[in-house]
Amino acid sequence: MKRTYSLMSLGAAMLAMTFTGCKTEEQGGNGAITDATFTVSVISAESNSATAAVTSTNSEATWYCFYTEDLTGNVNDIVAAEVAGLSDVASVLRSGNRAVTFEGLQPKTNYRAIVTGLTSDGTVYGTPAVDEFTSGRVVGEIEENTAWEMSYGGRIVYDQTLSISDIVRCTTTDTQEGYFTMAIDKATFDEYYSGTNGTEEFIQSCVQQYQDLIDSYEGQIGWDDILIYGSTEDPYSALAAGDWYLYAIGANTDGNYTGLWARAEVNIAAPAENGDYLNYAGTWAYTLEGEQNPVIITPLGTTGSEIDGNQILNDGLGIYQVDGYQGWIDGEPFFPSIIALYDSTEGLAFMCHDVGMSVNTDAGVGSLGIFGTFTYQGQSTATDYGMGIATGELSGNQITVSGAQLYDNAGTPVATVEAMQFMVFVQNSGYYSFNNPAPTFPFTLSEYQGGTSSAKAAAPKTVSRELDGKTLNGGIVTVAESYKSFRK
Repeated sequence: MKRTYSLMSLGAAMLAMTFTGCKTEEQGGNGAITDATFTVSVISAESNSATAAVTSTNSEATWYCFYTEDLTGNVNDIVAAEVAGLSDVASVLRSGNRAVTFEGLQPKTNYRAIVTGLTSDGTVYGTPAVDEFTSGRVVGEIEENTAWEMSYGGRIVYDQTLSISDIVRCTTTDTQEGYFTMAIDKATFDEYYSGTNGTEEFIQSCVQQYQDLIDSYEGQIGWDDILIYGSTEDPYSALAAGDWYLYAIGANTDGNYTGLWARAEVNIAAPAENGDYLNYAGTWAYTLEGEQNPVIITPLGTTGSEIDGNQILNDGLGIYQVDGYQGWIDGEPFFPSIIALYDSTEGLAFMCHDVGMSVNTDAGVGSLGIFGTFTYQGQSTATDYGMGIATGELSGNQITVSGAQLYDNAGTPVATVEAMQFMVFVQNSGYYSFNNPAPTFPFTLSEYQGGTSSAKAAAPKTVSRELDGKTLNGGIVTVAESYKSFRK
């Protein structure tokens, strides 16, 4: 039987088919979806590559993201030229929200990242989105970081430890680049790092110093403990009078220098004359185990002149830094600096004090300090913090150093300090001394035959800062392995 249809029925059927096949998205050639809006944002930029994040309002719409050095040209013209040069359009198309990596960039160069809607037949659609960015610097390439501003923050006197610190300050709003500070006297820098690559050689040597320190702690600290992000005020052992370079040196957590650096040149003023104060300064010699050892006494200032801080000292009181008291190793003082005081009526006085350094021992971590040792009721013991250890009397070209007399509460003499030495005090355990010898009292400091030039050459090339109770001064943390129990 022949089946027939009315024209009306056939038209209705065609209309129905038309409505059923319609999509809400706009379509380009080959049915591509072209009703999306895009954004692009460069989220990271290295020296030769960068990563851009692209978002799309339609997960099925295809797009193309690229970069260009053309920062001023019309974006639509740039897109048209870029697409025209594509040999395989399909291979560059992406869709949805995703990251795109750009390769082959030149370091420290300005670019534009552009994303445009693009179909597989090469049809451009929508409005291109743009983000300008600058590729990164080559890591390790030496470059001055103007974001780091170095300065000298003055001198602080600590009333509890009878020690002083010079403040090295770095001011910056950059919290991304890690760095550490370092101070070196200008004369030493000029002597050792005056060549064409002097700055890089100095940076390398400083990074290696810290790496050696980290290695000596055997996993207890790492570069995360060393690096600073943002501004800082680092305490240093007192800097001698003269010209100094204060550095910020960039490094990363892998222990590699980034090449970034900043520097300030500052002058530390010489102390003023106060009685015989300056007469005690200089390089002196004492004989220890048959050898002449240099002891460098550096004047740091007197009350009311160069010394500022959190303690008001008595009138006429001055402070010295003493280096090399217990010998030298590899041309540097075996122990950190100690502090001696000067009084216009009493002369030179060595005081027991904490040097602000933590040292590991089998009994636990203790505080390194300079102590006097004496015998009391048949038992060897040590002075407490804040007590006088010895006095020095200047006569001609010699200083005679004698142990302090100790008294009980009734004012009766009970003991005389026999020696002054570096020791580690461990809480709830006692005092521990090192095996290297310490001079016993009395002894004489006389003119050093090597002269001040030899003493200068023996001085440390750099001064290391303190960090969370750990003084970063290479080598000292290892000598604690050879201690003996002094008092339990």
